[in-house]
Amino acid sequence: MLEKSRFQKDSRKYYATVRNIHSRLFCFNNKRITEEQYGHRYQCSQADGIQNIFSFIRILKENLPVSSKIRGLDLGCGSHYFADYLSKNYGWDVVGVDVDRKAINLAKMQYVKNSDRYVCHDVIDHGIPFNDNRLDFIICNSVIQHFSHRESVNVISEAYRTLAAGGILLLIFKKPWREPSLSMQAIHSYHANGDKKTRFEDKVVKEGILRSYDRESLADFYQSIPNIRLYSMTEILSIASNIGFDLDDPLQRLNFEYVSGKGYLCGAVFLRR
Repeated sequence: MLEKSRFQKDSRKYYATVRNIHSRLFCFNNKRITEEQYGHRYQCSQADGIQNIFSFIRILKENLPVSSKIRGLDLGCGSHYFADYLSKNYGWDVVGVDVDRKAINLAKMQYVKNSDRYVCHDVIDHGIPFNDNRLDFIICNSVIQHFSHRESVNVISEAYRTLAAGGILLLIFKKPWREPSLSMQAIHSYHANGDKKTRFEDKVVKEGILRSYDRESLADFYQSIPNIRLYSMTEILSIASNIGFDLDDPLQRLNFEYVSGKGYLCGAVFLRR
């Protein structure tokens, strides 16, 4: 096993601290789930239709084969509801994997009927736990910022290995601002000037964390993971091309840049095997 990068070490320390709060506010909150499906949470200048995470799920669905046996993976699922929700509402066979045992145990308790779909597994050390050419899609949502370049190449290579011919990797990642010095200013400005829902969400998260832990033991919410790896779209496409993904596929042209509900600059790309 290779030594974990500083990105991995910091993220594991961070989520060990805030996992219960993060799961309760973002994964098990019905109002939040409704917002993620129907709310206008994202700001995307390229397409008005990109309003929330389910905008990407709908594009994914439109480009998958019509089949009763769609198999998928939520890679780095945390305690998120995707594996449960997509299995129940789309009829897909979806499994979620994450290295965070606390997150997986919380998911198993929350989604009792689909508890077997949540698996604790370290994909960096042991790869994706599926045979070659097994999956129709993989969702990797805001995970690779916790990987070094080497770790990201290994994980995206594993995605390529386990996807069936024509399978799709939906990769969502944090991007650097064009002027890095403006990053924190933009985030705080977004919340200070955002609508009431956005300001309320930010306030609830910060207050929830500070109620549970000594203020001095936790840095500012947006700076508590000092080592995250930001990727440009060019870098992601270069990695994907070197691994073998089909960048000439029309689906790949659907790559987006948007500001998330928390004020982060993000990228999303659909990669076809």
